Amino acid sequence: LGRLPYSRKLESEADQIGLELLVRTCHYSPSVAVEAMSMLFEGTKRGGQQFEILQTHPADERRLLQLREWVAAAEDKRAALCPLH
Repeated sequence: LGRLPYSRKLESEADQIGLELLVRTCHYSPSVAVEAMSMLFEGTKRGGQQFEILQTHPADERRLLQLREWVAAAEDKRAALCPLH
């Protein structure tokens, strides 16, 4: 149980790195990360909610909220890296 917050932190870090890689491609708006994650979560919903404290990943809602918070900065970074987009 003591390792669960650590693994959730790693999952959040992986989400942020994925967003960064998406920005560097210059092919997609960072906002598509939120759309893709939403679709993923919708397709994997199971019956009943589990307590986040028992999950190895952050709660879906928390991950989407974090992604939305990161998107504005990612859009700015994309504009600087990819002037033609």
